[in-house]
Amino acid sequence: MTFDHFTPIAEVAAHRHPILPNSERFEITRFVYDFNREAGESSITLTLVSQDTGERKCLRFSHVRCRHPLEGYFGIYILDTSYRQWQRDVRIEVGEYFEDGGVYFYAESVEELPI
Repeated sequence: MTFDHFTPIAEVAAHRHPILPNSERFEITRFVYDFNREAGESSITLTLVSQDTGERKCLRFSHVRCRHPLEGYFGIYILDTSYRQWQRDVRIEVGEYFEDGGVYFYAESVEELPI
């Protein structure tokens, strides 16, 4: 698994994660990276706002593998990677939705939190 991987838009469209299938229409308004060295765990919590409706979502990604924080993004995709049959702790891929992008991070799980 490398972070220079690029997932084509057609592949993203075919395997979107159901937690936020139109994620590219949401703007990230808050990004929190949490690393617990003692437990060896890390998570990313994103607060997002719909560009169309103003709807707010808060998603926490657990057991994250990350090369860099989100910078210079325009829209993201959230992919369910189970079809790739990778190891169990890499079930979610988050990346830039548009053609110049790539993978931002991988995670084992994602859940929606109350706002």
